[in-house]
Formats: sequence, C-alpha cells, structure tokens
Amino acid sequence: MQRNNVPSSISIEIFYTAHVSARDFNGLAEKLRDADIFIPDALGWSDAFLARLQTIASGVLSPHELMEEYHLSENNYDQYYALLGWLRALYKSYVTVMMADMPNGHPVAKGFYHLFNIGLSNMKKSEKYKRFRHHLITHAKMQKFREEYIIRNVRALIQRLEDEHAGAHYSVVMMFGALHSHLYHALKKESATVTRVYTAMPYVFDYLQEARRRVMLGKEVGHQLVARAIAQFYLEAFILTDEDYCLCGVETSEFHRSVIAALSDRQIEKVISPRSVPQGTKILLKTLNR
Repeated sequence: MQRNNVPSSISIEIFYTAHVSARDFNGLAEKLRDADIFIPDALGWSDAFLARLQTIASGVLSPHELMEEYHLSENNYDQYYALLGWLRALYKSYVTVMMADMPNGHPVAKGFYHLFNIGLSNMKKSEKYKRFRHHLITHAKMQKFREEYIIRNVRALIQRLEDEHAGAHYSVVMMFGALHSHLYHALKKESATVTRVYTAMPYVFDYLQEARRRVMLGKEVGHQLVARAIAQFYLEAFILTDEDYCLCGVETSEFHRSVIAALSDRQIEKVISPRSVPQGTKILLKTLNR
C-alpha cells in the first residue's frame, strides 16, 4: 500500500526530546540498535560532520574524540552535553546516518544563530514586550519553514529508498526537539507506519516553549504569557549546567514552569519592569525567597 509516495514498507519513529542534557537521550541507543537509518536534529550540518557521525556509528571514532576534533567543551558550546548524549547513543549503533535538516550555508540556518540574542537590556517594559513578541513571531516563521524543509527531504529520502530498494523494509529513527510535533502529524497523514515517542510523558512545556508553540500553531499569545516567558528568560541563567547535576530537559521545563507559576501577575510585572535584566533577575530571586 502506498499513499502520496510514502511507502508502507518503511517505518518511521520520531524520538522527541528536550535536547538540554545527556540524560534527555536515555532510550535512544535502544531505538538505534533496531534501526537501519538515523536522521538527527542537526541544523547547520556539513558533509564533513555527517562523515564523522558515520564513523561514530561504525565505532571508529568515539564521541569524545569528535568533541576534541571540533574543539567543543562545556565552556564554549551550550549544547555540549546534549550533543554528547546523542553521540553516545549513536556510537557503535551501525546505522546509516542521513540528513533532512538545513545544512550549513542555508540562509535560514544562518539566521537561527542570531535568533536567540534577544537583548532586553536598557528597555522600557513596553519595548520589552514588543521585542519579545517580535522574537516569537520570527522564531515561529523560521521553525515552520525549517519543518517544511525537513518534511520535503524525508519524503524524497523515502521515495528514493523505495525506488532503489523496492520491497525492502527500512526502519528509520528521526530525532528532533519536542517543539517539532508538526513533523509527526505531517508524515502521519501520509503513512500509518509513522510513530512517535517522547522522553517523558506527560511532556511539560515551560512558558517560553508554550509561547513559541502557540505562535507556530497560529494561536493567540496573550500579554500575560509573554510576560511570564520574559520572566523565565531572566531565570534561565541560574540552571546548573554541570553534567552530573544538570536537570534533564523536561525537569528543567517543569522547574521553570513551577517557579514562574508561583508568581502573581503583579509580581511578574514587577520583575520585568526594570530596564536592566540583572536588576530584574535580582527582583525575581528576592520575590522567590520570600
């Protein structure tokens, strides 16, 4: 049976994760053990990086050797532990690594590198709302464009496999951030052999993630949600990043949500009012300590 060029002889499982710490990838190694093809969340990838990933899958190169080769450490790369987590799962899995994400050099991929430099210092509260809402809309447009790019490439990959290896069965594992739930729904419309798994259930989205998701889904983002997302932005610098103590992604989201939810709307407004972000953070911490 075949619908819209997606053959039923190819099964896809999407492994949704928070990709914050190494622990966010618990269970991925078991998924890859039974897979033929692995498609990772790898915005800005290069041919050289793809080749190195394949050597890790083959057991020729270790995850730590790749980190050293690219001069990556916890001091210069904020996704260090997340990358290390899924590279460990990939190591000696013997899967074929393929890419569907935007490569290095794609104009939208380049834009993501500057997206999270929101810069809220020295602004009036009204200016912060305007800047943050602009960030949410820009982020949503770029992520939706990226998702459509990924979906087109996955469809093309599946069609190529079907054309070149008619009748063969392939098990494909895709690994993407939990924000990208649209990938599952888009591919599921075309094939009953698309499944998904989350690293934690129920999966809790924090206020910042909720705001981004709502914009991506075309839903209204109210004043208070934006205010709480800004307050969370102040809070995030205080999360531990050491590998042994770092909260995993879902735990971090739950922590963010529970802390910000404990504040009243009036307290939130007070936190985000100062022009200085550090000053606002001090007010946040003082309010929480009461």
